[in-house]
Amino acid sequence: MHSFRASRRSLYFLFAVATGLALWGGCAGGGSSRGSGGTPEVRLASMLTGSYQAEGTDLRLDIGSLGKTVGAEGYRLFARVTGRNGGQNVREQGVVRLDTEGGDVLVTLIPHFDATITELSPNVGQFSPAELNAACDLYLRPAQGGYAGATQGSGTCIRAVGGAVGQWSVTVQPDTIRLSGSQAGQELVFRRIES
Repeated sequence: MHSFRASRRSLYFLFAVATGLALWGGCAGGGSSRGSGGTPEVRLASMLTGSYQAEGTDLRLDIGSLGKTVGAEGYRLFARVTGRNGGQNVREQGVVRLDTEGGDVLVTLIPHFDATITELSPNVGQFSPAELNAACDLYLRPAQGGYAGATQGSGTCIRAVGGAVGQWSVTVQPDTIRLSGSQAGQELVFRRIES
């Protein structure tokens, strides 16, 4: 069984992933008002985009826009988590795809296991078979001015965010991302430090 510390480190990536790129030049939604206007995926992307610091650690989460593509590609973000947690260096990254399904947003995290991939890499949208097989999905629904949802089952995202054992609830509010585990005391709070 993975320790809470390993699960906690991996959960940082779920929204960096995922969840969870710093946005170099403004909000993902194109405006300065987070969470207003546009489709649900654009509103969620606008809320997520920016840099965050996890309470109680030196982990930093950067999420930025790769832009809305033509066709069925959805809205894409690049997420990176860096820093130290539990005595270990952490550097994980991946692409977060947002697709509107009714009023909900399907969030798909596709990890990049190659730590050299960045938002500027020409192959940022190309994935190995192992990365595609590790992809994980999460539905977020509008809730109290933000979005909320939970992972499906206890191991559905374990390969995408190694060690993410158990079910996790995710709440996204303007300037805050909260992850709550199924076990008592498992809660991570990211606070926005930059837009």
